Amino acid sequence: MATHKPSTRLTHRQRVLVALLRGLAAPVAEADLQRLLFLYCRDCQDRGIDPPYEFVPDPQGAHSFTLDADTLKLSRRGILQSKGDEWRLVPDGIPTATHRRDRHASAFVRRYRGLRRSDREALHPVTADRTRQGTVKLATIGYEGRSYEGFFNELLRVGISLLCDVRRNPVSRKWGFSKRTLAAGCKRLEIDYEHFPELGISSDRRTNLTAKSEYDRLFAAYREDTLARETEALSRIRESIERGQRVALVCYERLSHQCHRSHVAAAVAELPGGLILPRHL
Repeated sequence: MATHKPSTRLTHRQRVLVALLRGLAAPVAEADLQRLLFLYCRDCQDRGIDPPYEFVPDPQGAHSFTLDADTLKLSRRGILQSKGDEWRLVPDGIPTATHRRDRHASAFVRRYRGLRRSDREALHPVTADRTRQGTVKLATIGYEGRSYEGFFNELLRVGISLLCDVRRNPVSRKWGFSKRTLAAGCKRLEIDYEHFPELGISSDRRTNLTAKSEYDRLFAAYREDTLARETEALSRIRESIERGQRVALVCYERLSHQCHRSHVAAAVAELPGGLILPRHL
């Protein structure tokens, strides 16, 4: 029976990962793989090369959720194998990489192998500050144009402790931003997640909006027929703030004035208990 040869069409990011694993020439534990990729990406920055992965602070150091997703994808394609908590390349899974940045990865891993383990660990960042310091009580954020790790780093930067998803249908073609994956990232980073579908706007009402006047009409109707009705949901968000949570409202659009989340934030900020000035991240 003919064996299936996995497709060799990889993203640049995945090619770098394969080149680093090939250079190690041995199985590598998940934690060590995260450390290796973090140090490689920092080396890229030092050399003026765009790093293929981004990272968030984690109790064990820096962590890339995207790296987790790539290892699973390559495993399903027969390029990587896992045993316990270790990853290894499948022998003869793909041909030798020849891309310039692949060669940079191969050169880096030779330097990495020369480091003592204590030196590798000393170069790895420590966990994030979980004290939630800062003055932001209520923020809004859109994930358009953001990476998964970049999105979470922005939340951590201002000390967000509760992410309120105000999309009616929390699904996304962009990896990481559908409800289950987004909530999983929040849980790992000790950020609470809550979905408020009742505060969303149906997609058919947002189709083909271009002019400011069209957005103005949509949001005027939204304030009158949704926000005026969903006072319970707005009150729940406000009560979370009063209990000390630092809240961010999330939706898709990068620009807050083109998204209903800015109107949700305004409605929450104006509820009894004192005016809050929302911050748009």
